[in-house]
Amino acid sequence: YTTLFQSEYIPQLVAAVIMPCTIAIVTAFTDKWSALIMIITYPLIPLFMILIGYKTKKLNEKQWKKLNILSSHFIDMLQGLSTLKIFGKSNIQEYKVFKTSENYRKATMEVLKVAFCSALVLELFSALSIAMIAVSLGLQLVYSKINFFSAFFILIIAPDFYLAIRNLGLRFHASLNADVA
Repeated sequence: YTTLFQSEYIPQLVAAVIMPCTIAIVTAFTDKWSALIMIITYPLIPLFMILIGYKTKKLNEKQWKKLNILSSHFIDMLQGLSTLKIFGKSNIQEYKVFKTSENYRKATMEVLKVAFCSALVLELFSALSIAMIAVSLGLQLVYSKINFFSAFFILIIAPDFYLAIRNLGLRFHASLNADVA
């Protein structure tokens, strides 16, 4: 956990601060409205990332508990398999292993649902923010308040503004999963 945290999360945290600040400053010199949209929408992504991340952590903890139960039950059953066969109780234990593994499968699906939701939220917020910037630039182009080259430049660098925070979100979730493991 510590190695993953130090080698991936902390450097990405630094990048998630430096890169967007640089892009926002450059954008502010070109178009203050686009920079304002970037600055307003940027904090929303980590906020939702953290909320979803802690939900995922709780689900992962439950999943690890269910995995421990499944593995303990399976080992106990294997160790006593010959005794169970002698007394004709192996079918009952087979059903219990099936139910325990089914509970583990359901827990895994819940974790995956939250993980996919997390990815959706990160992508959705960044896509909506870029769309707001694009609409703002389009309106400014229509009314000749910005030249095409400047608008095109901002539109090209806007996804990179949000890329650092999306990568940070991925590292954040990986560090939470490593912590649970």
